[in-house]
Amino acid sequence: MEIQQTPEKHPVLGGKAYVYKRGRSSYWQAAAYLRGYNYRTSTKETYLHEAIHYAEEWYFNLRGQASIGVLETPAEKQEKEKVLTFRDVADKFIQEYSVITEGQRSPAWIRGHSDRLRVHILPFLGDLPIKEITGGKVQEYRVYRITPQTEKNPQLRSHQTL
Repeated sequence: MEIQQTPEKHPVLGGKAYVYKRGRSSYWQAAAYLRGYNYRTSTKETYLHEAIHYAEEWYFNLRGQASIGVLETPAEKQEKEKVLTFRDVADKFIQEYSVITEGQRSPAWIRGHSDRLRVHILPFLGDLPIKEITGGKVQEYRVYRITPQTEKNPQLRSHQTL
């Protein structure tokens, strides 16, 4: 018969938060349920009394953030961390397009796609999150492309300077 070891769990602030230890970690973890979401963090403390003190401070900080409306839910925090930009997608496209079309398109054709992205599209759309690229944004790009530029490109070298 195998004895199951349950993790040590200690209530903090009358059960509003808990400190517990995970299997192989020497650090205590803190957890709290607030406004419909579970929040967890490492206390980075090895002693129980220090971990409980840390968990109390952490919980009060969570409550304070929630009361003024700046507390991010775990889902919001996760989505914020994973913002995919047009530049990320364009880089992936260039990598995959050369592999997918290998033997069917010349290297000059593939380089042409890469150059058009790099020279024309990425300066306008590059750092935009994918979610913000809409039909309206594409129309703005079209207008930008057909509008004559009043300033010359400072990186452009004329034949006179060579």
